[in-house]
Amino acid sequence: MEQRPDATWKTIQLDENGDPMVMHLYDDKTGLKIEERIYSCKQLRMLKVIGQGEIIQTFYHSDTDTPVIEFSTRYTNNNKDSYQTIFNRDGNQIYSIQVEQVNEFHVRRYSNDTLLYEFIQNTQPPSFTYFYPNGSKLINYTSNGDGSGIWHLYDETGISILSMDEPNEANPANFYSSKIPKPWDPKQAGWELAIIHFKERHHDMEIDTKLYGLEVSDKLAVELKKVKWDYIDSAYGEAYNLPFAINGMLSDDEEVAMESSRLIWAEILHQGSIYECTYKVAGILALMLPSYINDQPVKHRLIEFLYHVLNQPNIREEKTFYTKLIKSIKPAVPLIEQISKDTGNDITHPAQFLLSQISG
Repeated sequence: MEQRPDATWKTIQLDENGDPMVMHLYDDKTGLKIEERIYSCKQLRMLKVIGQGEIIQTFYHSDTDTPVIEFSTRYTNNNKDSYQTIFNRDGNQIYSIQVEQVNEFHVRRYSNDTLLYEFIQNTQPPSFTYFYPNGSKLINYTSNGDGSGIWHLYDETGISILSMDEPNEANPANFYSSKIPKPWDPKQAGWELAIIHFKERHHDMEIDTKLYGLEVSDKLAVELKKVKWDYIDSAYGEAYNLPFAINGMLSDDEEVAMESSRLIWAEILHQGSIYECTYKVAGILALMLPSYINDQPVKHRLIEFLYHVLNQPNIREEKTFYTKLIKSIKPAVPLIEQISKDTGNDITHPAQFLLSQISG
């Protein structure tokens, strides 16, 4: 440990072998901490240097014989501005990220020293803009004047090629991932990631539009009205979306069905816990199953869903709900028996399992 005539090192924490793990350096005149070091197995892992008006914090790769910087961040403007540089194991710089907070409502972000986006929220209307490396507009927001607006994605000639609605302009969309790239990751520029994320979000919104616009059959409508979805017990208290998701499970559009399944499982199961809505959703889908005897994708989807529900370890604990669920499945027994005899089908085992639960 190098010594300084105007400062004193103090050991804050030792490891199990008695070697320093946390060290602080204090200015002898002011008594203020001006440096902090953290070690692991005698190797330096973190260095923080506290200067006047700035802090430089450096982390080191954990799998190198000698200290090699993994990333270093310089904080200024009361820690509101930052400049982060990322290095590979050979010590070569691979990327940089800069955040400049002009004020509480005005932020600029740079990717490899090139302006990536600028958000200004204290103007009317607010301004949210992403940029191509040449400075031309990549993505921007156009306000409708009522707290909502439209996002546009432009090509490099300035022509809008995609757009999507924004219901809440107080929430600027993050079309860029700030995840620190690792040396083994393929290098991808921030503006390219912004395009990818915009298109992914646009695609997700298209699926949502399809999902929430689906017609509901009379049979399903009758069953959905029997449940008070705003009050039923669920994992995240968002069961009001479940009627749409139940209907989506009956769709021929596979992407809509996948999104519906995601919404359902988020509410009916959490860390092994099941809820009243678990039984209600499964029961309604079970009642729908006989209506899809000639629709193979849907009937297979429903059988697989029921299989996963009934395969939950504590599904039998709520006896009243469980009994009603089994009763809802029984009208579909002939269909399930037929599928259970098809040995060349991936859904055979789930069908056989359902039959064992019903008979048991």
